[in-house]
Amino acid sequence: MSFSKAAKILKCTDVEEYTLEDGNLVLFKRNPEYTHVLNETAAFIWNECHMKSFDETVAALAAALMELEIGMDELVSDCEELFEDMLNKGLITLGEQ
Repeated sequence: MSFSKAAKILKCTDVEEYTLEDGNLVLFKRNPEYTHVLNETAAFIWNECHMKSFDETVAALAAALMELEIGMDELVSDCEELFEDMLNKGLITLGEQ
């Protein structure tokens, strides 16, 4: 799944979030089988895309990329992995264009 295909339009479902003492962000639905702990990169991406338009998300990620000096290949790879995993777990759904 390509990054652009997975991320064209995202509609976040009813997911609640908590930050653990170690800094990891836990996203969950009321069904415990959907519990998912995100790494630091994924947590940042989730925070940036949650309830924002795709354009706003891309702008925030681009700003972070410049500030953190993360390589574009690494960022795209992390995004692909995150979005595919979140789609598979039902945490997000693709919206209609």
